[in-house]
Amino acid sequence: MRAFTTIGSVALLLGAPLSMARPPSSPVAPREGGALEKDEAEILEVIDRQAAAFWAKDFQRWADTWVHAPYIKRLGWSKAGGVSSMEGWEEIGAWMKKNMADNPKPNPTPAKLVRERLNFRIHRDLAWVTFEQRAVSTGEARFDMPGLSYETRLLEKHDGKWRVVYLSYLLAGIPEH
Repeated sequence: MRAFTTIGSVALLLGAPLSMARPPSSPVAPREGGALEKDEAEILEVIDRQAAAFWAKDFQRWADTWVHAPYIKRLGWSKAGGVSSMEGWEEIGAWMKKNMADNPKPNPTPAKLVRERLNFRIHRDLAWVTFEQRAVSTGEARFDMPGLSYETRLLEKHDGKWRVVYLSYLLAGIPEH
């Protein structure tokens, strides 16, 4: 519950007008133009790299996209797997390392991912990104995410590099006709 409160507080802070997000005595101009575009491109590159590493079953490359700390979170839902909730790098990293070791054959799926409706909120070293992602069926029970998913990422900038601290997905799947 503490994690949801923290995540909710961060989301409220990022969604608040800047005058509410910080005291009026600390004026900081929001990122605009080139700086904002650069951050968005860097963040999208992290999301792309994370997906490519996931499907390539490259644990080291995938791990490099995450902050390795106890406060990070991965939350998801799919029809096949139900709710998946993990907290902290030790749990998330160990789980993914085992899944990749148990299913080591790379999969070309990232080339077929389509992301739409990207929405970025960036403030200093914290970014909130939401998007819709469409993927094809892969036939891999542990890695399959066909159809539409609603995705959220929170990223922090550490040593000049954006890294994921929160990942969520809600797999809506393929509409049945």
